[in-house]
Amino acid sequence: MNGNNDWIYWLLAGSIPYNIEKHNIQNGRVFSIRALFWSLEIHSWKGKRYRWMIRVPLIERCRNAIWAAITHFQRDAPPEG
Repeated sequence: MNGNNDWIYWLLAGSIPYNIEKHNIQNGRVFSIRALFWSLEIHSWKGKRYRWMIRVPLIERCRNAIWAAITHFQRDAPPEG
């Protein structure tokens, strides 16, 4: 492995699903796929309605950290006026 290209191997390894499940819920089914860097859930109901939920935890964590920093700085800011 070349040190410059290690990120490619991590990206590939994190993209491979490690868990695939399908189970029944009331009036429908849930199909879920999980990988290190992403997850997908498909909810289907007997009325042919579908709900897709794609999650990328790294982006969610970054978003939450940025939001926490913004609220912290807003709380510590001196009052205007």
